Amino acid sequence: MGRREELERLQTPEAVTLIYGLPGIGKSELAYHVEGMLLSADPAMRATRVIVEPHHEVVFCSYLLARLTDRSGGLAELVDELATTPRVLIIDDA
Repeated sequence: MGRREELERLQTPEAVTLIYGLPGIGKSELAYHVEGMLLSADPAMRATRVIVEPHHEVVFCSYLLARLTDRSGGLAELVDELATTPRVLIIDDA
């Protein structure tokens, strides 16, 4: 993969880890690789991948909460879910 430093940091992620950068530099590939590593290390971990189209940004919180829990709600409910459930969550616009 060629990103040894990033992979080492992401093996023990913080509560939230953000991977960002210019288009085409391998952010998605890195995220999917780390997802596999974390899921292998902790079988109880949940994984969710969400592809977001630019026009969905307005309803993103409601959409994401529904994908994660089958419940409706807004930002507060989404934050509660993300804070209490260990998970690998990949939000991608690819």
